[in-house]
Amino acid sequence: LHLLCILLCSTLMLQAQWVELGQVPFEDHHTNGFGFGGKGYIIQGSPINYSGQLRNTLWEYDPATDQWTSMGAEPSLDRTFGIGDEMDDKYYFGFGVGRNDMWEFDPATNEFSQMPSCPCLGRAHPAFVAHNNKIFMGAGSGPNGDLQDWWIFDFDTMEWDQMPNMPGSIRHHPYQFGIGDDIFVGGGHRDNWLRWDIEEESWTAIDNFPSSRVAGTQFSYKDKGFVLSGDLVNHAPVLEEEFLVYFPEQDAWHELPFEQEMHRWAGSSFIIGEDLYYFGGLHYIDNNSNFRMWKFDLSTTDCMLPDRLLEFNVTENTAGISWSQSPTGEVDILQWRETGAADWTEVVDPTTNFILDDLTSCTEYEFRISVNCGSDGQSFSDIIAFTTKGCGSCVDEEFCELEMDFDSDNAYIDRVRFNGYENTSGNNGGFASFVSANDIEIVLGGELDFELTPQIASGLDYIAKLWIDMDGDGVFGDEELLFDESGLSGAIERTVAIPESGVEDISRLRLHINTQTPIVGACGFNGIVITGEAEDYCVNIVETATTSNNNLAFGFEDKAIYPNPFGGEVFIKSLEFGTKGFERMRIQDITGRVISEIEFSKDQISGDLKIPVQELNPGVYLFQILGENNSILYQDKLIRQ
Repeated sequence: LHLLCILLCSTLMLQAQWVELGQVPFEDHHTNGFGFGGKGYIIQGSPINYSGQLRNTLWEYDPATDQWTSMGAEPSLDRTFGIGDEMDDKYYFGFGVGRNDMWEFDPATNEFSQMPSCPCLGRAHPAFVAHNNKIFMGAGSGPNGDLQDWWIFDFDTMEWDQMPNMPGSIRHHPYQFGIGDDIFVGGGHRDNWLRWDIEEESWTAIDNFPSSRVAGTQFSYKDKGFVLSGDLVNHAPVLEEEFLVYFPEQDAWHELPFEQEMHRWAGSSFIIGEDLYYFGGLHYIDNNSNFRMWKFDLSTTDCMLPDRLLEFNVTENTAGISWSQSPTGEVDILQWRETGAADWTEVVDPTTNFILDDLTSCTEYEFRISVNCGSDGQSFSDIIAFTTKGCGSCVDEEFCELEMDFDSDNAYIDRVRFNGYENTSGNNGGFASFVSANDIEIVLGGELDFELTPQIASGLDYIAKLWIDMDGDGVFGDEELLFDESGLSGAIERTVAIPESGVEDISRLRLHINTQTPIVGACGFNGIVITGEAEDYCVNIVETATTSNNNLAFGFEDKAIYPNPFGGEVFIKSLEFGTKGFERMRIQDITGRVISEIEFSKDQISGDLKIPVQELNPGVYLFQILGENNSILYQDKLIRQ
């Protein structure tokens, strides 16, 4: 059984992956580059000594071999915090600390040409866009602080002209790109984004998301703008929504896949064909390497799925499915089915907030949608699973989670036993849910035999706590803490008293261990990281025992049906037949619904009897051996993995 998936964004749904390549041969920030003729050309951000002169190195990157080649130095001297952009298969770069010069690089001839310098203050990391046969440049860090002026270089006249200042405040190291007849500039330690209309020569404010960012990399591709990584206004790392695409017609941003380990301050990028190459800058949040480089397939942004796709209001027999608007097309197909079924039920041109009905309780279903993008093709979302209600509170309720609260490097739960159920889990990184892989029965007013084997760093003792949600409300109350001991070392065996009052239900058990002394509740400790681990299990709370104590009275061994858990096969031991009045096998799910009944003849049995279970979905099932008049000769609960 799967817990409900509440929200998935395009980060999960895009049919694209970042691919890590070989390492870059230099560690640097504020590097600039572009793609031409199937190769990448990079001008390194910091100068090095060439025969007594500080100059910036030119590199060539070959994606076919994933190799870099030094092409010597570009001719200008001692440039730091410069900037550049490509246009018409040439690269334009310049500016930097105290600099107002500009250069052209032609990769077809490997030649550099100096362009007219800007009649403006020299500046570091300004906005700089080569677009529509012009260079647009402004803001940046001048000799006396940040700037907000705006300049245009026209290739037809080979002259610079000053235009109206950027609205808002002064800024440096903003994001920028050109699309159609507009230039877009935003961030740079400021929270406003602006659009410069090339024809009207005027500024307009646009959606200010992502606000206040600084020192990332950016580019345009197929009439869309992209910003990638960087820092927040206070130079804290951006740790969410780090890769974004902007659709100018909608004035809207959408998130793209990105991993935290790829975060960079003042990183760099270039495009070859439809592949984005991303590298450089400084990764300073977890001592990750600054030499790493990745590749991303930009063609996956041609037909994008909605930012949000979710199920809602799931009941025992119905479920709603909703999605946001795709930025590139229309949702044209919804497909759904019971998990494991061969065929999809298909709905053409579905409405948002679509309701699935006539569903079976406590059953896992899966669905997906497709977006039709016309000439740009079609995209299917990942398959998303949900489970209808009716499985008991263990699965139906949304219990608090603990993924970010525990650090298990020096303390974790290695093995547990609850009554006859055992689980060896090892280190699960702080929290693990085993709610779909067990059936632990406890009797109201009875006892729970409990064994725990932890792995604890030398010299440490630990605290162990165990809660059971006895009333099935999805909350671990203080009175539901049934075991709490400190000063423990090594493995322990205990008997836990079960309260006399409670709701008969498939409910939730939560086990904590930790090495600190603070009082840690079932749901964590105010976001503070605690050394230890937690695990969740399902328990079947009953008034009287339902596990078959009468099995031996009918001559059956305990555990006559095996294995448990099972995969695609289940067997009854041949020694269990003999002269018993065995007629058939009945299989029920945990709600009591009969899944199948299978008749057998003793005369046809040789060896252990194989029970067909290939069609069963993962979950807990009751297997019953029936005799005359539906008498139950043997029963046991088994788990389908």
